[in-house]
Amino acid sequence: MPSSSEPERILKAIRAVTSGEIAAAPWLAAVLNQESGRSRRPRPAGDQPVTARELEVISLVAEGLSNKEVARRLGIREQTVKNHLVQISKKLGVSSRLEIGLEAVRHHVAVRRRFLKGRAGHHRQPSKREEKTMIAVMGATGNTGGVISERLLESGAGVRVLGRSADKLAALVEKGAEAAVGEASDAGYLASAFRGADAVYTLIPPNLQADDYSAFQDRAGEAITQAIRESGVRHVVFLSSIGADQPEGTGPIAGLYRQEGRLRSLEGVNVLALRPAYFFENHLYTLGLIQHQGINGGAIAPDVPMAMIATCDIAEAAARELLARDSSGFTVRELLGPRDLTMAEATRIIGKKIGKPDLQYVQFPYGEFEASLTQMGLSGSVAGLTTEMARAFNDGKIRSLEGRSPANTTLTSFEAFADVLAQAYQAA
Repeated sequence: MPSSSEPERILKAIRAVTSGEIAAAPWLAAVLNQESGRSRRPRPAGDQPVTARELEVISLVAEGLSNKEVARRLGIREQTVKNHLVQISKKLGVSSRLEIGLEAVRHHVAVRRRFLKGRAGHHRQPSKREEKTMIAVMGATGNTGGVISERLLESGAGVRVLGRSADKLAALVEKGAEAAVGEASDAGYLASAFRGADAVYTLIPPNLQADDYSAFQDRAGEAITQAIRESGVRHVVFLSSIGADQPEGTGPIAGLYRQEGRLRSLEGVNVLALRPAYFFENHLYTLGLIQHQGINGGAIAPDVPMAMIATCDIAEAAARELLARDSSGFTVRELLGPRDLTMAEATRIIGKKIGKPDLQYVQFPYGEFEASLTQMGLSGSVAGLTTEMARAFNDGKIRSLEGRSPANTTLTSFEAFADVLAQAYQAA
């Protein structure tokens, strides 16, 4: 049996394994086997699957978070976490947090599929809540919407995917989603798509060729707000951005400020505005520059520390809220990625991944940067707003208001995402 200090040692190893830092050491494997044979009780009849929310709790417990920290990370009450742990213990046949952590390691790679879908050869029957749940997802073929739709389908919820192209939505339809095809600025279409949904995921879609992108944002935002009001939906997750506390001077983010204002005005609707940091995926746009000119660059200064995040982590947070629907009123949650980075640091990481360890980041004058964007095919309006956004980052106008905390720090590292960038670079 482990000594009194052994549980913490075991949990520390569990956290390393579940985060992908190391493979399970031999001594840990021996403990797993010993504990498995000694303390696990028989599973209840029927081998009840763990729900999506319970799986999240298991993962965070394995990271070593307390009940209070788990509650803060998931945006739920601490008592709700305790209730989940009671159900998890019953389903897994365990009696302690340590054993829950051991289960997380034991099922490390296959845990999500196994517990959400049941054992091989058996199909989980959806619960009554899942049968009644319908969630509508705007931008379902985009970076966040696509992952959200996948996660919701995995959970057993009904999913209505919105987009402009039936062909692009076809893959999600094949997996069980219901498609609604139309334009994001059409309030009638959106109201029809939102009607009957328990929750909706909304965003202002990109339109890089818009002659007046701010006006486009306002038309889409007004249509979304009108559709929410007319459809009677009561839970909304909106993709906003850090910097959306500022009414002007932040480029396209100012349009998200205006949309947050519209959503605040809705009565009887619970809205969670997610304010994520600068997307990791934005670095995809400079791969051509690296290939053809041997440098990375942009209008943001090389030494400005910035929170950066993978869009898959934004999607995970949105999916959790859409399933839980436990926020109330209008609330804001920042998502800041794993740590702050400068453009120079990000460039060094990219360079190492693509075999160019000496890759340099060059800051371009604002005028030259804006002109290069129009040469790439962006409208003058979009190019001007993007340049204004870069200036706002440099001036410290776009920044976190919450400060970094466990609740707004996400898991995917830039080093891990740089593998995606390297693959795209090699494929280009």
